[in-house]
Amino acid sequence: VAMARVHFLSADSGLGKTTALAAFAQRAMARGESVGGVLGPVGADGLRKLMALRTGEERDLQMVPLTDADAAHREARLKTTDAWSRSTTVSADAAAAAAEQEHGVAVGPFVFDGRVFEWGQAELRRATPPSWIIVDEVGPLEMKRKAGLEPAVGELLRAVAEGACESDVIVVVRPSLRGTIASHFGLPESICD
Repeated sequence: VAMARVHFLSADSGLGKTTALAAFAQRAMARGESVGGVLGPVGADGLRKLMALRTGEERDLQMVPLTDADAAHREARLKTTDAWSRSTTVSADAAAAAAEQEHGVAVGPFVFDGRVFEWGQAELRRATPPSWIIVDEVGPLEMKRKAGLEPAVGELLRAVAEGACESDVIVVVRPSLRGTIASHFGLPESICD
């Protein structure tokens, strides 16, 4: 039996990682392979969603739109800093908006729904392992704050590292974090590509 692998998909923001993974999942399912995990598409309303690949169910992850100031600041920072430092600074607007939301989680300039992250974690923990598990995406929120899709993503990646997971895992990660994530979760290079 071949050992499961972790495949990193790395690209900067806005370059189509989620779209490419959705197409990959459709092709895999057409070949008769099962696909689980979560994607984080942007909806028609411009807000980030979280979609369970197993069922196609989609939930609203982003609770409020970015302010104009946060959107402009984010665009400027995307061009000048790495994902590690970018995601650790919560904007004042996002912090205030998160405080107004019962389950709000401020991440950089975004306010996400903590309940939807919990639902996403449950999707990553499904008992029947699919052929593929997609995690869109892992970053400082999971590694530094132990929030978002953590601890489920850590459990999954450690299971792959220990040979206790039969599924290949695709993890979306910003290019500057690829090595950091592999070492953070104890993934040997021999199972990563």
